[in-house]
Amino acid sequence: MRSDDEIVGELASLGYPGFAYYAKRGQESCDPAELLLDAIDRPDLDARIVEGLPWIPFRFPDLRWDWLIFEAETRGRQNRLGFVVSLAKSVAERRFMTKLSSTLTAVIGRIDQIRLEVNDTLCQESRPSVQRQAAHQQRPALAAHWDLDTCVTESDLAHLW
Repeated sequence: MRSDDEIVGELASLGYPGFAYYAKRGQESCDPAELLLDAIDRPDLDARIVEGLPWIPFRFPDLRWDWLIFEAETRGRQNRLGFVVSLAKSVAERRFMTKLSSTLTAVIGRIDQIRLEVNDTLCQESRPSVQRQAAHQQRPALAAHWDLDTCVTESDLAHLW
C-alpha cells in the first residue's frame, strides 16, 4: 500500500495540477487505475489527496475500467469509486465536455449496478463519530446516493484542475 507521500508523488507524475510543486524530474508515471484503486481502498487519506482523486478519471477516461470496477467491488469500495467518477463527470458537465461526460456516465451506470447499501466515508474512517454524523447530515445528494459521509462537491474541485 502506498504512503500518502507516494500517492502525492504519483499524482504529480501524472500531471495533477494540485501537486505540480511536488513533481520530480525523471519520475516515471504510474498506472492511474492502480493509483486510484489504492487510494480509494485506504481507510484514511489526506483531504488534499482525496480532492485530487476525481481528477484521475477526468484526465484518464480510458482507464482499465473492467479491472478497476472488478477490484473495487472485490474490496467493497465500489461506492467510493462511483462517487469519485461521479464528481469527475459533474466537473466535465460544468465545462460542457460532452464526450467525457458521456464516457463517465457509462462507467457510473456500471458501478451503480453494484452499489452497496452500506454507509461509508471517503477515506476518512478514523474521524470521530461526531464529525461523521455532521458529514452525514450535511452531505450533498451525490454523496447520499453513494452512501458516503462526505461534504465534497464538484464545486470544491473544479478550481483545482
